[in-house]
Amino acid sequence: MCGLSRNSDAIAIFMRILVDSPDCLDAIFNLGNIFLGMGELAKALEYYEQLKKIDRDYPLIDENIRSIKIKLTGSCKDDD
Repeated sequence: MCGLSRNSDAIAIFMRILVDSPDCLDAIFNLGNIFLGMGELAKALEYYEQLKKIDRDYPLIDENIRSIKIKLTGSCKDDD
């Protein structure tokens, strides 16, 4: 239960950051990471794809997106 509380707290913090700075790359990436860690793959993918629209060269973004798509679809096809 402690992990859930920490995740909820972290999500709230990063969401507040995005209210003031909607293009904060680290906040978007960390939200994706949190949702990925919680097993919410579709939500994690949303944040990673949002980040990629802002910065296509953000470290690890392509790998994270590819990994989630494989888990969701069983395919490694790239839609880019």
